[in-house]
Amino acid sequence: MEYGKKGNFVQSLAQFNLAIRLNPNDAIAYILRGDAYLS
Repeated sequence: MEYGKKGNFVQSLAQFNLAIRLNPNDAIAYILRGDAYLS
């Protein structure tokens, strides 16, 4: 989430994708990834 705050949305998306791969049941990661895509 810190990457998004700094404007680095590509790195932010990569981190959310990793979080989802590690825990595919984490709904918050999906929501935050969607927010990053919209930014």
